[in-house]
Amino acid sequence: MPAALLVRANDAAAMLGISRSTLYARVQKGRCPAPIQWDGTTVWRVKDLECFVDRLADQVADQPCIAPRPANKKRGNTGKNGAGGGT
Repeated sequence: MPAALLVRANDAAAMLGISRSTLYARVQKGRCPAPIQWDGTTVWRVKDLECFVDRLADQVADQPCIAPRPANKKRGNTGKNGAGGGT
């Protein structure tokens, strides 16, 4: 069976790794592909989602590489052996 050409909101969001509500919010802001109506059902073209992700990847590739900042972790009293809380 061939891959789906159209997907509903849950599947479109899953493909992008975001929630359904985030998908709709980003569509409203113009930051994600807009859905189409087909027989009264809201669907996204898989091709549109794939092109969108490809464009995102190109944008990231064009950005300069910046080293991540180290996490600011609090260190607790672990004692001499690092086992934590011992005497």
